Amino acid sequence: SAQLTAGQLRGVLAGFCAVSGSPVRPSEYNRYRYRLPLAGAAAGGTATGDTHHCCWPCVCDVEDMLVVDYVDGVVTRDGAPGGAPMAFLAMGDPCVDEAALHAPFTQPFYGRGETTLWREAPEVRCEGGRLRGATFTRNGLVAIGLFDEVSGVGGDNDDDNAVLALQGGGSSSGPLVVASPRPGRVT
Repeated sequence: SAQLTAGQLRGVLAGFCAVSGSPVRPSEYNRYRYRLPLAGAAAGGTATGDTHHCCWPCVCDVEDMLVVDYVDGVVTRDGAPGGAPMAFLAMGDPCVDEAALHAPFTQPFYGRGETTLWREAPEVRCEGGRLRGATFTRNGLVAIGLFDEVSGVGGDNDDDNAVLALQGGGSSSGPLVVASPRPGRVT
């Protein structure tokens, strides 16, 4: 990251779906806005920000399994000496309970029957009770993708239908998803 400007680093980190790992071309069409819990936050603190996904089902995984946390000391070419904190989508370290990686489950997606996470995700390897090669957040979670924080709820592209409250009825809790431009449009 030290060879990139902060803008270039954000561009690189926005170029893949944090849930699936699939490459994406960041655009308004695949950008989703969330209000998610902050890791380690007292009394339900939240952060509002954007991330890009390859497909809409990834929204459910973000809502169900991820929080926002910070990686401290991210160094960029144009940043402050010693780096600055950067917000990331984060998940628990699967290596905290390494035995769970070997627990059998039925793979529902392609009819292979019973399998394990160890078999399905061979790149997930543990060293000393931590995920090998991972970037860890200040609360010890695994950083999996950029969470581009925004100030205010709607950001600067708010319109009548741009922000859809999926939970919380538009209140200050629950994720928000940017739905603009409207899926299914013909242009």
